[in-house]
Amino acid sequence: MTIAVGILCQDGVVVGADREISLDTLKVRERKTHLIRRREVAVGIAGAGSADLVTLAVQELEKRLADAMSPDEVKG
Repeated sequence: MTIAVGILCQDGVVVGADREISLDTLKVRERKTHLIRRREVAVGIAGAGSADLVTLAVQELEKRLADAMSPDEVKG
């Protein structure tokens, strides 16, 4: 089971999730939380399942976020 939490604060967002991937007899620690920062916005991402797939999704999102995007443009 993966637990993820995001907390919206006055001056930012806190995102957290577990880092353990359990296979039959092997436990591996991998990064499942990411923070993408641009000039006007910061996006916190946490995922469950394969850390590789979470990283792939983050990479795709990074490609699509332009440096000059406003928070409203990201929401849209």
